[in-house]
Order: sequence, then C-alpha cells, then structure tokens
Amino acid sequence: MKKYLVLNLSVWLGAIAFNALFWGEAMGLNTLLFTLLALTALFILHPESQRSRSVLLLVGGLVTCAILVVWNNSLFAKIMYWISFVSVAGMVQQRELKFLFFGILLAMTNFFRMPANMMSTLDKSRKKSPQWQSMFRYSKLVILPSFVVVIFFQLYFSANLKFAEISTRFAEKLSILFTFDISAERVLFFLLGLFTVGMLLYKTNIEYFKNIENEFSNNLQRHRGTPHYDFGTPKVLGLKYEYQATIILLGLLNVLLFVANLLDVRYVWFDTALTSPQELSSYVHEGTFVLIASVLLAAGVLLYHFRNNLNFYPNNYLLRQLAYIWLVQNVVLATSVGVRNWRYVAEYGLAYKRIGVFIFLVALIAGLIFLYFKIKEKRSFFYLLRRNSWAIWGILLLAATVNWDIVITKFNLSDIPNNKDVDLRFLAYGLSDKNLYFFEENSAQIEEKWTTKNVSVNKVVKDKWLGFQRRTEHYSWLSWNYADYKNGAYRVDNFKQD
Repeated sequence: MKKYLVLNLSVWLGAIAFNALFWGEAMGLNTLLFTLLALTALFILHPESQRSRSVLLLVGGLVTCAILVVWNNSLFAKIMYWISFVSVAGMVQQRELKFLFFGILLAMTNFFRMPANMMSTLDKSRKKSPQWQSMFRYSKLVILPSFVVVIFFQLYFSANLKFAEISTRFAEKLSILFTFDISAERVLFFLLGLFTVGMLLYKTNIEYFKNIENEFSNNLQRHRGTPHYDFGTPKVLGLKYEYQATIILLGLLNVLLFVANLLDVRYVWFDTALTSPQELSSYVHEGTFVLIASVLLAAGVLLYHFRNNLNFYPNNYLLRQLAYIWLVQNVVLATSVGVRNWRYVAEYGLAYKRIGVFIFLVALIAGLIFLYFKIKEKRSFFYLLRRNSWAIWGILLLAATVNWDIVITKFNLSDIPNNKDVDLRFLAYGLSDKNLYFFEENSAQIEEKWTTKNVSVNKVVKDKWLGFQRRTEHYSWLSWNYADYKNGAYRVDNFKQD
C-alpha cells in the first residue's frame, strides 16, 4: 500500500512542481529543474528502469536536451526535449520494447489513460484498510493540538501589537508564495502537468505494442514451401527464376543510375560554371522530392526481393554485390543533392529549409547503411525500422545542439566582404532575436550593405531589442537561459539613435 500512496503523492507533487515552474514562464532553467525532479522520482519509484540500456540512452538524451534549452534555447532543442521526454515515458513502461516509435505511441496512450491509472492505484492503496485506520488515529493526534494552537494564536494576536504586526507580515509573504490563479486556463495547465507527470510515473498494463513486437524477429527465417512467384515455371524452379529476374532488374537499374550519377559528378561536382543559381534553386526545391521518391523506391525494390528465401539462395554472391552497388549509387545520388544544396547555400546563404535538406540527407544515408546491414546479415524489416527510429532520434538530437540562428547569421554576414548579396531582411525579421547581440556587434559592417530605404540597421536592431525586452520582461529566473542572458548584456542605450 505504501508504494501506491507514494506513487500517487509523487504524481500530485510533480503536477504542482510543473505548474509552479512553467506557468507564465518560457522554457529555460525550469526545464532542467523539472527534468531532474521527474527523473529522480522515476528512478526511485521504478528502480528497474536503470537496468534498461534504451531507457538510460533516452534519459541521457533528455538531460542533454534540457541543458540545450538552457544553453541555446532554440525551438529545435525544445521540440527534441519533449520528443525525448515522451520517448522516456514510453520505454519506461515496457523495457522490452525496442522500436522507439512504439514507445512514443505507448506513452501517448498512457497519457490519455492517466485518470484510469490513478484510480487503479487508489484502489490498490485501499486494500489494506487497517493501515488506513491507523493513519486516521494518528491524524487525531495532530488535529486536537492544532485546534488548541489556533486558539492561543488568536489570544496572543489580540493582546500583543508587535506579535500581530510580525504575524501579519509573515502571512502576507506566505500568501504571495501560495497565491493560486483558479482561472480556467490555470486549471487546464495544472491538468496538463498532472497528465504529463502521470504519463511518466504510472505504469500501464497495455501490452498491445509489446505483443506486436513479439510477432517479429530481427533475423530472417527460411520458409520451406512454395516460392512467391514462378513466372509460369514449375514451382520448384520459381526461386531460381526469381533470382535471375532480380539479377536482371538490379543490373539494369544500376546501369541507369550510374549514368545519372556520372552526369551529376561531371556537371555538378566539378563543373560549377555550367549550373546557374536558378537551376540550383529549381533542383533543390523540386529535385529533393524526386530524390525521396527515388531512394524510397530503391529501398522498396531491395526490401521486396530480399524479404525471404532469396537471402538463402545458394551462390547468391552476384545478387548481393549488385544490391550493394545499388546502395552505394544511391548514396552518391544523395551526395549529389548535398553538393547542389551546398552550392545553393554558397550563392544565397543559409536558411532553415536548406539546413533541413542536409539533416534529411544524413538521415537518408544512415537508412541506406542500415539497409546494407539488413541484406548482409539477413535481417528483417522490423530490424530496419528499429535501427532507423533510433538513428533519426540521434541525428535530430545532434542537430539540436547547434544554435542555428547564430550559425545562419554568422555564415550569411561572412559574405558581405565578398560583395555578395545578403538577405539582410531575412536575418533581421526571419530569424529569432537570438542573433540580436551579433547583429549589434556588426551593425557598422551591415550598414554598408543595407539597401532598404528610410530604415537604418540601427533602427531595425533597436526595434528588435525592444521586442526582446517585451518578450522577456515578465519572466522570472525560472525562464533564465544563456541565449537571452547574452542578449541582455547589451543595453538599449548602446544602440545609435536615428
């Protein structure tokens, strides 16, 4: 019973902490404090979680994201924080889970089942009624003395003016600490905290996702019996003809992709003069979707033909080599898109979507590498999904370590001495105010290239600074983060007046 009482109390205290840390605040230092409190409660209540490598890996990522929120306070870091938090909450529920996406789905299911989980633990805590009676007896020992203390407090308050003055001041301080907003928004926010903490701490009995995983294996098994298709030949020869057809298909596809890659290497990698910025823009904006379709189809072709018995076909060395060549050529295709995107960046500067293309290409190449191991080690499709889910999470976590607003600003302003056109309006209004201090430091250099009439760089920076002040003036130390602190080191008086 004691365990369930502590569990329920921890959830309610966690909801109160969530409310106190985040209400009316931005994500900052409060995020790190909440993370440490939540993980401490998690490992105390569920110590078995510490034996799961998946949980420990996700916890490490969650703490890293919390530190990144305090450090660079980027939107990307905040999104990755909550993705990691939900992932931890899901994988803690059932440590047997290996597919990260199933863990996220389980956590979201547990989020909406929080009231049922709470009622279940309350029912379990009431089973041993003698302990409840004992608690009631102890409570009577507190109620009677408290009543007597209140009577004597009133007597002293009425008879001693100094006592009354000190008591009044103390009560005012205490009322500030425990003043609660009972508006509908505050109630809903408290419930959000209750459901969030409950999602993490309450264990669920849902085994749906675990049962699905149990139906799959990481390794392929050879199936004896009828081949999948036989091209009108006797069934005993069907696998042989499937092997031959796959050899022809992969051979032709390799030749076709080799020609496309050869042209890219010749005219994109090494002959920059033949590709205009307009062509680069068209390729990056439209060609990326063609790349997605191409690589997905390529993966589909290999997944289909290496789904079962072809993996165990005798002397299938040629088939595997053609598959490996096909994968390498798709890596080259992805690299060609990266080269075009980089040349586009060199011409027009960095932007969020252009950075997103690079991140996507890294994830894509990682998926092709895991597809190689799937074929080489005779792994299943489930193995591929599981590995890719963790790879994508890791890549996004690494990307969240960078303050992209500062990187974009520094990179794009570095083109000013080279007399390249810089989209200063994008740097001023398209990015967040995290680049404010850098903008101010380089205002003289930017002024030389600022082409907008009737608006000076100093005026833009001052407006941005005033916006920063309005955004942060109502926040307390709970919202502290290094990015805002660095901007706050520059006072509005330092800016030139128009």
